[in-house]
Amino acid sequence: LRECALEAWTRAQRDLAATPGNPAALHFGGRRARRMLDDAREQVAVTLGGDIHEVVFTSGATESDALGVMAGARGMRERESSRDLIVVSGLEHDAVAHQREVAAREGFAWEILPVDAGGMSVLPVVSDDDAPGAWDGRIALGSMTLVSSEIGTIQPVADFTALVHASGGLVHSDAAQAIPTLDVSFSNLGLDLMSVGGHKVGAPAGIGVLLARRGIPMTTDRPGGGHERSIRSGTPDVAGACALAAALTEVVAERAAFAARARGLREYLLSRLPGDVRATVGESASSSAI
Repeated sequence: LRECALEAWTRAQRDLAATPGNPAALHFGGRRARRMLDDAREQVAVTLGGDIHEVVFTSGATESDALGVMAGARGMRERESSRDLIVVSGLEHDAVAHQREVAAREGFAWEILPVDAGGMSVLPVVSDDDAPGAWDGRIALGSMTLVSSEIGTIQPVADFTALVHASGGLVHSDAAQAIPTLDVSFSNLGLDLMSVGGHKVGAPAGIGVLLARRGIPMTTDRPGGGHERSIRSGTPDVAGACALAAALTEVVAERAAFAARARGLREYLLSRLPGDVRATVGESASSSAI
């Protein structure tokens, strides 16, 4: 837990204790809580390269993954009934991988991309004859983690996004492991949905974010009071959001130095391995993977 996050959380809790209020309420305490939440939302949006209206607060990356994958897929199928396919990489966190059971119950097909010996997802080759896309007319959503949580390989999310978009689907990425070392920008990546977890960046456990591009179809399984763009109903964790905003701001400020140190440690390790042991990750990935 970063000190800046703890301070932000404590300050927010004291303010909320002095003038209690649900951010959805119209009285003074509610309006003050709403201002605190909106300030945190704007700060999170700036650090992640998104828009304030794209930030949906959740309980963590696991909920963000489940919500993003299934709500996006449902929304696409409701818009176009033929879109019943979800494509994921073979390196996804269980939060994505275990949505396969939910998808099957709801009538979706599930395709897993293979992984090569270097820990990289293998994308389908699309020839001119197959244009405009590998899954044209059928894919509802594709999901590919930005950085593998197990082995650290940086996945070809940009190429995957281009393939899925050419086929008419939405793209989700779990960026939880990427934030401390990579220059993650939701808008520059061209994603439709992106998940981030608070405790991966030094915020308290129990807070996270789903970035959801405005205008995309989403059908949630969390209906209720209309909170968080009616995507994730429930009283938001205002203090947690403030702590997450503070932690993300500090992580971004320290990112270059941290990434350089991590690369140095990696090279130190590799240089001292026995002669018959070698890294198997391809050069394009190993140059930046942690």
